[in-house]
Amino acid sequence: MHELALSLGSGLWDCTAKRNRHPEVLAVCHRLAKEGLTVPVVFMGYCNPFLIYGERKLMQDCVQAGVSGSSTRPPRRWRPSLNR
Repeated sequence: MHELALSLGSGLWDCTAKRNRHPEVLAVCHRLAKEGLTVPVVFMGYCNPFLIYGERKLMQDCVQAGVSGSSTRPPRRWRPSLNR
């Protein structure tokens, strides 16, 4: 199945790019689902780009693309408070 994913454009994207790649990644997920991908797909990334994209819109687009779940990381400069 990985050959199919690669042929449809899956791969590593430049994470330092200054543009939003969520639509491209979701399009690949949608094509994979249409081609019969049966394993769960998890959308992963930092929370800031997800928030910029829009939480509700991202979740709606993920559902439409066949994404099974998401996992986010705190912002890159986030540091937990030591005064808890």
